Amino acid sequence: MPHGAAGDSFGEKLSAVGQMVHLVAIILTTLSMALVMTPAALHRQAEPKEVSERFLWLASQMVLAGMVPLAVAVGLDSYVVASIVLESELAGTVLGVALMLVFASLWFVLPRREHRRHA
Repeated sequence: MPHGAAGDSFGEKLSAVGQMVHLVAIILTTLSMALVMTPAALHRQAEPKEVSERFLWLASQMVLAGMVPLAVAVGLDSYVVASIVLESELAGTVLGVALMLVFASLWFVLPRREHRRHA
């Protein structure tokens, strides 16, 4: 079977480093999901009929905290997949970093710029 064919196992397609990067990306994605979904669970179970200022602050902090591991996870897994598909570590690295920069720009730089503009 040619390199990268559908029949290759996970271990044959990915180096040990690639497997570890993928594992870290999965862990970061899971952490992000937990952080982003916790406010909804908290609200539905602890304060179903009210929205306190404390809850709004906590929910905002948790969603913001969940965005960072998600952006890193997407960048890391994009690196892994692109490295295999394009058969180039450099191309995978460029794509992964570019995607993380897109997330950082849209999720952190743009909102801060808009906040300053409207303040």
